[in-house]
Amino acid sequence: MDDIRQEFEACADLLNAIGDRQRQHIITKMLDESVSGSRVVEIAKLTNLSRPAASRHMQILRKAGIVTARKDGTRIRYYLNPDPEELHRLELLVQRVQEIMKTRVFEPEGEALDD
Repeated sequence: MDDIRQEFEACADLLNAIGDRQRQHIITKMLDESVSGSRVVEIAKLTNLSRPAASRHMQILRKAGIVTARKDGTRIRYYLNPDPEELHRLELLVQRVQEIMKTRVFEPEGEALDD
């Protein structure tokens, strides 16, 4: 199980980044609309976040390898550009967890409870 812990640790930044609802909102806006190459102030307006909050979220997304940033004069523009290695690492982790669950988790007989 130590190896699965290491895999989770290797994916921690990405899991943290995509696990936050505000960042999910930013990502979906970047996917849905033509906001790729946008400045923080534009992202803040589209997502109803303050500029400092949007900036912080973009830093987290950048650290996780989901967006890249490029300087345009004195401005910084953010582009949705996921790191393929990070995404592959996450994909392998999910597959690994599924394999473990198939071999170790069973559903007991009886009626399932709804949450």
